[in-house]
Amino acid sequence: MELKIRKGLDTFLSVTCIAILAAILISISVGVVTRYILNDPAGWTEELSRYLLVWLTLLGASLGCLNSAHIGLSFFPNALSAKGKLMWSRLTSLTLVLFCVLMFAQGIRLTSVYWKSKSVTMGMSIGFVYISLCVSAVLIVFAETLNIIHGWKTRE
Repeated sequence: MELKIRKGLDTFLSVTCIAILAAILISISVGVVTRYILNDPAGWTEELSRYLLVWLTLLGASLGCLNSAHIGLSFFPNALSAKGKLMWSRLTSLTLVLFCVLMFAQGIRLTSVYWKSKSVTMGMSIGFVYISLCVSAVLIVFAETLNIIHGWKTRE
């Protein structure tokens, strides 16, 4: 069951990140064409690309956590005993979850503060950008929970 959920979430996040990256590429290409070929720049392309990059970064972080592909320092944990490595793993998992709780709380605060503010060129709510913090925090905690469950199963 855990493997199906992990695979489904991995596929969803991968496809979503690819789609966002494609949208960024299209947006920037439209911006270049309208600016340099048509001499009539489309101002919304830069803003859209910037907001999509925020979403791509945070969803990519969620995907990285799901696959345990995030950046980590290995020289300290490698110097520990097997029991020390287990304790280190639990400590880093707990730290990550606590960080995500703070990130979620700040995401809620920023989303509610900026929900009624509109972006300059597109006229969309700025809250859509800040809500990405909440989405990513939930996904990272979920991914870390799956990693913890997987860790328990492999140690049994």
